[in-house]
Amino acid sequence: MFLGLFLIYWLGKRFYTLAEKYNQNKWLFAILGVITYYFGQFVYGIILVIISEFFYLDIDIDNVVYSLIGIPIGALFCYAFYFF
Repeated sequence: MFLGLFLIYWLGKRFYTLAEKYNQNKWLFAILGVITYYFGQFVYGIILVIISEFFYLDIDIDNVVYSLIGIPIGALFCYAFYFF
């Protein structure tokens, strides 16, 4: 739980300072950065379910390994949005 709160703070802070640098709406981009992270997590979950159904795999969604794999996927979405 602490890791999730830390990630939300860190992502929001990075996007906040980026928006401040370019004189944009700071809170909007901070919130959009966090939403982008969770959107990446959501897309990862949907792809995981589709792959498991397509290949008839029995994937336990509550597995910690799949949750830990989702963290870099969400960060990758945030990096793409940050770069954009």
